[in-house]
Amino acid sequence: MNYQCPFCGGEFSADNGVESVMCPHCNEEVQLVPTEEPLVPEEVPQQPQRPVGVFEVGPSGKSRGVAGLLAIFLGMCGAHYFYLGKTKPAVINIVASLLCLLMPVVKIADLIIGIRMLMATQEEFEERYVYNDSIYPF
Repeated sequence: MNYQCPFCGGEFSADNGVESVMCPHCNEEVQLVPTEEPLVPEEVPQQPQRPVGVFEVGPSGKSRGVAGLLAIFLGMCGAHYFYLGKTKPAVINIVASLLCLLMPVVKIADLIIGIRMLMATQEEFEERYVYNDSIYPF
């Protein structure tokens, strides 16, 4: 069997059953430790990760289901932005919906935002809508 010297790093071979050998490179006595099986780190059983439900609260304390439904049904009032703690886009949404010409555009935009909130994963939802610093996140 081949071994490597822990002192000089040189390789040498030794017979089976021998406990110690003199290294031919550095003349140090090397203790040979028999190994039965290669050491494999113990596998830690992982908990299966279940997907976060639409109406379950994520790490930020916000539910993407609640935010999505608020955007679909009360989006004109900016309710979904108030729920997420973003007052500037909520006020912009209210002002835009009060203008008669922009009302259909705001309705469609809020509908699309609500559907995107419901369809996103919890990580995408929090990255895009909760932790995003932009004034009007889409």
